[in-house]
Amino acid sequence: MKIPILPLCLLALGLPALAQEPEQVTLRFLSFPKSASPQPVELLIGGGETLEVKIPTNALSAPYKVKRLSTWAVGKTEPAKNNEENPSFTSYGSAPSIASPDQLILLIRNGKENADGMRVVPMDNRTGSFKGGQFFFMNAAKVDIAGMLGGT
Repeated sequence: MKIPILPLCLLALGLPALAQEPEQVTLRFLSFPKSASPQPVELLIGGGETLEVKIPTNALSAPYKVKRLSTWAVGKTEPAKNNEENPSFTSYGSAPSIASPDQLILLIRNGKENADGMRVVPMDNRTGSFKGGQFFFMNAAKVDIAGMLGGT
Protein backbone atom coordinates (compact mmCIF):
# COMPACT_ATOMS: atom_id res chain seq x y z
CA MET A 1 0.00 0.00 0.00
CA LYS A 2 1.40 3.38 -0.99
CA ILE A 3 0.95 6.32 1.36
CA PRO A 4 1.27 9.76 -0.22
CA ILE A 5 4.25 11.53 1.36
CA LEU A 6 3.33 15.15 0.56
CA PRO A 7 0.05 15.23 2.60
CA LEU A 8 1.82 13.57 5.54
CA CYS A 9 4.64 16.14 5.40
CA LEU A 10 2.16 19.01 5.31
CA LEU A 11 0.28 17.53 8.26
CA ALA A 12 3.51 17.07 10.23
CA LEU A 13 4.52 20.67 9.53
CA GLY A 14 1.11 21.98 10.60
CA LEU A 15 0.94 20.16 13.95
CA PRO A 16 3.60 22.28 15.71
CA ALA A 17 1.79 25.44 14.58
CA LEU A 18 -1.43 24.14 16.12
CA ALA A 19 0.35 23.22 19.35
CA GLN A 20 1.74 26.75 19.69
CA GLU A 21 -1.70 28.39 19.65
CA PRO A 22 -2.44 29.64 23.17
CA GLU A 23 -5.35 27.82 24.78
CA GLN A 24 -8.53 29.88 24.93
CA VAL A 25 -10.68 29.99 28.05
CA THR A 26 -14.13 31.44 28.60
CA LEU A 27 -14.52 33.78 31.56
CA ARG A 28 -17.73 35.14 33.08
CA PHE A 29 -17.79 37.65 35.91
CA LEU A 30 -19.98 38.35 38.93
CA SER A 31 -19.27 40.94 41.63
CA PHE A 32 -20.29 41.42 45.26
CA PRO A 33 -21.61 43.24 47.20
CA LYS A 34 -24.59 44.32 45.16
CA SER A 35 -24.24 47.66 43.41
CA ALA A 36 -26.89 49.70 41.62
CA SER A 37 -24.43 50.54 38.84
CA PRO A 38 -21.32 48.37 38.99
CA GLN A 39 -18.44 49.97 37.12
CA PRO A 40 -16.48 47.76 34.69
CA VAL A 41 -12.88 46.80 35.39
CA GLU A 42 -10.01 45.90 33.10
CA LEU A 43 -8.70 42.35 32.88
CA LEU A 44 -4.98 42.07 32.24
CA ILE A 45 -4.71 39.72 29.23
CA GLY A 46 -0.93 39.65 28.73
CA GLY A 47 1.71 41.73 27.03
CA GLY A 48 0.57 44.86 28.87
CA GLU A 49 -2.84 44.66 27.17
CA THR A 50 -6.17 44.87 28.96
CA LEU A 51 -9.77 44.08 28.15
CA GLU A 52 -12.66 45.98 29.73
CA VAL A 53 -15.07 43.54 31.40
CA LYS A 54 -18.47 44.21 32.89
CA ILE A 55 -18.95 42.95 36.43
CA PRO A 56 -22.69 42.76 37.13
CA THR A 57 -23.97 42.06 40.63
CA ASN A 58 -27.31 40.46 39.78
CA ALA A 59 -26.44 38.06 36.93
CA LEU A 60 -23.44 36.54 35.18
CA SER A 61 -21.62 38.72 32.68
CA ALA A 62 -21.45 37.94 29.00
CA PRO A 63 -18.69 35.42 28.18
CA TYR A 64 -15.20 36.71 27.40
CA LYS A 65 -12.86 34.45 25.40
CA VAL A 66 -9.21 35.09 26.27
CA LYS A 67 -5.97 33.15 26.15
CA ARG A 68 -5.18 31.17 29.26
CA LEU A 69 -2.89 32.95 31.71
CA SER A 70 -1.42 31.64 34.95
CA THR A 71 -2.96 34.54 36.90
CA TRP A 72 -6.10 36.64 36.48
CA ALA A 73 -5.63 40.27 37.47
CA VAL A 74 -8.26 43.02 37.40
CA GLY A 75 -7.72 46.73 37.80
CA LYS A 76 -7.45 49.92 35.81
CA THR A 77 -4.97 51.34 33.33
CA GLU A 78 -3.65 54.71 34.46
CA PRO A 79 -2.63 57.06 31.63
CA ALA A 80 1.00 58.16 31.34
CA LYS A 81 1.77 61.34 33.27
CA ASN A 82 4.11 62.58 30.56
CA ASN A 83 5.27 61.56 27.09
CA GLU A 84 8.30 59.68 28.42
CA GLU A 85 6.33 57.21 30.54
CA ASN A 86 4.12 54.32 29.53
CA PRO A 87 0.62 53.85 30.93
CA SER A 88 0.61 51.79 34.13
CA PHE A 89 -1.81 49.12 35.35
CA THR A 90 -3.15 49.51 38.88
CA SER A 91 -4.22 46.10 40.17
CA TYR A 92 -7.37 45.85 42.28
CA GLY A 93 -6.78 42.14 42.88
CA SER A 94 -5.46 38.92 41.37
CA ALA A 95 -5.61 35.15 41.79
CA PRO A 96 -4.08 32.08 40.16
CA SER A 97 -6.03 30.72 37.22
CA ILE A 98 -7.57 27.26 37.46
CA ALA A 99 -7.40 24.43 34.92
CA SER A 100 -11.00 24.73 33.71
CA PRO A 101 -11.66 26.01 30.16
CA ASP A 102 -14.85 27.68 31.46
CA GLN A 103 -14.36 29.84 34.55
CA LEU A 104 -16.56 32.03 36.72
CA ILE A 105 -14.59 34.87 38.28
CA LEU A 106 -16.13 36.18 41.49
CA LEU A 107 -14.97 39.69 42.36
CA ILE A 108 -15.57 40.61 45.98
CA ARG A 109 -15.04 44.32 46.66
CA ASN A 110 -13.13 45.29 49.81
CA GLY A 111 -15.11 48.55 50.01
CA LYS A 112 -17.74 50.54 48.15
CA GLU A 113 -15.52 51.29 45.13
CA ASN A 114 -13.58 48.95 42.84
CA ALA A 115 -10.42 50.93 43.66
CA ASP A 116 -10.74 49.83 47.32
CA GLY A 117 -9.45 46.45 46.14
CA MET A 118 -11.02 43.13 45.29
CA ARG A 119 -10.70 39.51 46.19
CA VAL A 120 -10.58 37.50 42.96
CA VAL A 121 -12.04 33.98 43.20
CA PRO A 122 -11.89 31.79 40.05
CA MET A 123 -14.36 28.87 40.02
CA ASP A 124 -14.97 26.03 37.57
CA ASN A 125 -18.05 27.09 35.59
CA ARG A 126 -18.63 23.85 33.68
CA THR A 127 -22.07 22.31 34.16
CA GLY A 128 -20.68 19.03 35.47
CA SER A 129 -18.57 20.70 38.17
CA PHE A 130 -21.50 22.30 40.00
CA LYS A 131 -24.25 19.71 40.24
CA GLY A 132 -27.82 19.85 41.46
CA GLY A 133 -28.04 19.84 45.23
CA GLN A 134 -24.75 21.71 45.64
CA PHE A 135 -24.66 25.22 47.07
CA PHE A 136 -22.14 28.02 47.21
CA PHE A 137 -22.51 30.33 50.22
CA MET A 138 -20.62 33.55 50.67
CA ASN A 139 -20.80 35.54 53.88
CA ALA A 140 -20.08 39.20 53.12
CA ALA A 141 -20.85 40.27 56.68
CA LYS A 142 -18.14 40.99 59.23
CA VAL A 143 -19.65 38.46 61.67
CA ASP A 144 -20.16 34.70 61.44
CA ILE A 145 -23.59 33.57 60.30
CA ALA A 146 -25.13 30.12 60.81
CA GLY A 147 -27.98 28.58 58.88
CA MET A 148 -29.76 25.31 58.24
CA LEU A 149 -29.81 23.59 54.89
CA GLY A 150 -31.69 20.31 54.97
CA GLY A 151 -30.51 18.51 58.09
CA THR A 152 -27.20 20.36 58.31
